[in-house]
Amino acid sequence: MVYYLHFLSDLAGEIIKKGEKLPSFEDFIGGSMALVGLQDTYALNLSEIIHGDLSTENAVQKSPYELSARDCLFLGKAAFNKGLYDRAVGWLEMALSRAKEEYEDETLLIPTATKEEILPFLETTRRVHDEVLEKRGPYGETWQTFEKPINGKLAKMRKYQKIKRYQPKIMVPLTPVEENENFKALCRGENLRSPKLDAPLRCRYLRRPNSVSILKAYKVEEMSLDPYIAIYHDFMSEYEMGYFKEHSTSRLKRSLHQGRDGRYIATDIRTSKQAWLNKDDGPLIDKISARIGDATGLEVFPENEASEIYQVANYGMAGRYSPHTDYITGDDHLHNPLELVRGNRIATFMVYLEDVPAGGSTVFPLIGVQVKPRKGAAVFWWNLRTDGRGDPWTRHAGCSVLYGNKWITNKWIRYHHQFRRIPCVKEPDNERTASFQTLAY
Repeated sequence: MVYYLHFLSDLAGEIIKKGEKLPSFEDFIGGSMALVGLQDTYALNLSEIIHGDLSTENAVQKSPYELSARDCLFLGKAAFNKGLYDRAVGWLEMALSRAKEEYEDETLLIPTATKEEILPFLETTRRVHDEVLEKRGPYGETWQTFEKPINGKLAKMRKYQKIKRYQPKIMVPLTPVEENENFKALCRGENLRSPKLDAPLRCRYLRRPNSVSILKAYKVEEMSLDPYIAIYHDFMSEYEMGYFKEHSTSRLKRSLHQGRDGRYIATDIRTSKQAWLNKDDGPLIDKISARIGDATGLEVFPENEASEIYQVANYGMAGRYSPHTDYITGDDHLHNPLELVRGNRIATFMVYLEDVPAGGSTVFPLIGVQVKPRKGAAVFWWNLRTDGRGDPWTRHAGCSVLYGNKWITNKWIRYHHQFRRIPCVKEPDNERTASFQTLAY
């Protein structure tokens, strides 16, 4: 008896010691919200999700775990709290179906949730869904419903008989709701661009005089001409990518993003971890920077003036970054002496350090561009127009990681050191002629 008391005491001590490393209730809530978001973004089939199937059109992923009736009930509540009323109804109906299966399963002692427990939540959700749809419409920045009421009598009303679904549109100003719909469509792999728009795009070998590219050309694939976006295939080697990840892993901290007041904050707009690498982390860092300068034709030295130090970011399951621009907004940076020397972020050079089995694409909702993460490939785009103003069409986002891990490194190139690399241009005729149309030469 004394032995077992000592054993239980030691076990309790170990649990207390490791308690900080165990998932908290906040982690549970965050994970539930993430799963609800994945299902909404990728339009995953609920009857497949509950059996561990996270497959999409482009990837097949199977988990050994299944969701119980109580799991579905909790996810329905999470969707409701997030304002996704249509998804909440789906999860609660699935909870009801799952509860029936569990009741009929003779191997279970008791169901994880009962019909009597689920029905009140389902009925309330259906009622709130229809009220929101009636008063506010099917879409908003903080809510989402089906296009027709769930109540049969309401659904027969004339205004619901001829409903026009949102048709994605690009190269025009969008509302936040329309941008979000484009974002989800691109994440799912839908093509929003016309053949006419993509016809001028080219793939080519790029060689620059008096550089290593004479021996090994850069493989460039254009994704958009306005604003200019291009992929550099096989830009970094296996060893170089491993070096970046190895030297970043122990330093990873929660990622921040610029808030409306210009300050950097942590929210669910960006769910990743990040670290920073500079020339003190070894000669390889300057070697990669020199290659970026050669590939883009832009000045990247001196470090932290012509370009920023490297940001390395890791996105786990459901990690994402909502639509944003890379150029700095607000006026706070104008009062920083270093920012006055550097200028704004004229361009972004982002390298994928790992393949992502499913999800994790980089998308540009306003222009319909999707770039799938491919190990070793880099994406380049201009953030500013030729007159130094930010280009809002470069708003981009990181789609949620559906399966696997996403590793990237960013090199942000600054404006003021490029005066020798980019020729002066005449006053633009209109907003779009003020955009860079190609790489610097």
